[in-house]
Amino acid sequence: MAPFFQGDALPLPPQQNAKWEHGDDALSQAAALLFEQGLANPAGLEYREIEIAVGNPWSGGGNAVKTHGWILPKEGKDGQFAVAWNGLVYPIVRVGGPADLKQDWAPDAKMLGGNSWHAGYDASEFSSISYATPTALKMVLLLRLGETETVARISKLDDTRITGDPYISLARDWTWYAFERAACAHERGDDRLALADAKFLTKVQPLIDAEANRRGIKLNDDYSSGIRGAKLPTCPF
Repeated sequence: MAPFFQGDALPLPPQQNAKWEHGDDALSQAAALLFEQGLANPAGLEYREIEIAVGNPWSGGGNAVKTHGWILPKEGKDGQFAVAWNGLVYPIVRVGGPADLKQDWAPDAKMLGGNSWHAGYDASEFSSISYATPTALKMVLLLRLGETETVARISKLDDTRITGDPYISLARDWTWYAFERAACAHERGDDRLALADAKFLTKVQPLIDAEANRRGIKLNDDYSSGIRGAKLPTCPF
């Protein structure tokens, strides 16, 4: 099992709040809003081989898994961190050599299927951080890196196709990954990581609910509350 997170908070990428001249299509506009709300921005960071701790709902997990991600500058005593392919910042267990983003998503690259676009309800944390499993949220990170041609090609796959409002679909995937990581971290006793994700979810949920309301998204009734007219949040998990 990988070492537990010992810090007080997960760091922000250096260009998290940098201005982005994006397209005016629905996916790009949704992506821009998600980055404003806290989806980790990989822009300007070195893309490397990494090992990070990944959970599972049966045991809590926590074993180090190899993947590729974007390395944040090392600051302070809390170790080093990376932006993973699910839009979350992770403590790094080990940093390897340089990785090739274009090769990972080249036309002849091996893509592992089996995920639907609403990966948050179906995919494991392992597949969410893998560069070999195409999902809609990964297309958002590629857009932020200027890989528009790659996004246009990969987005034809069923795994990345979004039906309905792209913002709501992507927000649910992103927050599900954070919720799943928090639950698994708590289960294995990695409580500082679980707390960091819980604080993040508490902060971002009202932002997503407010945006859903602005977009006219009708929320489902919350019959379990016992309160007449109560609604479930946009991300009901």
